[in-house]
Amino acid sequence: MVGYEEFYEVSDSGNVRSIVDRKNTYAGKILQPSLRKNGYLQFGLTKDGKTKWFKSARIVAKAWISNPKNKPTVNHKDGVKTNDRVSNLEWATVSENTQHAYDNGLAKTRKGEKCTSARLRELGVIVIRGLLNSGTTGREIARRFGISEMMVSDIRLGKTWAELR
Repeated sequence: MVGYEEFYEVSDSGNVRSIVDRKNTYAGKILQPSLRKNGYLQFGLTKDGKTKWFKSARIVAKAWISNPKNKPTVNHKDGVKTNDRVSNLEWATVSENTQHAYDNGLAKTRKGEKCTSARLRELGVIVIRGLLNSGTTGREIARRFGISEMMVSDIRLGKTWAELR
């Protein structure tokens, strides 16, 4: 890790070892990572009496993987958050990392109200479907609910909110 090179070294398998410390009691000791709430490993590195926490994957990537395009995140190729071997890590953009998660089933598409971009609630969609069945025009429904006519059409055709059918 930048600024910690004289205190720690990192292996390509993800181990971090102390080189020296104030009392030389821990010199050469392999540190034990702790597990973060989000499932990633982290290490507490101490310098000048202050401990800072760093994700294990970032420590390994910074030490072993070049980053000529200055990508901001580290991606676990196999999707296992605790596999911090160099062979399993790569630098990625946030978008690349997110796409990798979806492509590999590590993240699931949120549907309905759980979707962060949802403009409607389930009850609203049920009401819209009822209005559609009663002959109310898509234009009138769109105006009432503050959505586009295309959204009304997508609800009618089951392109969106299909899980409520």
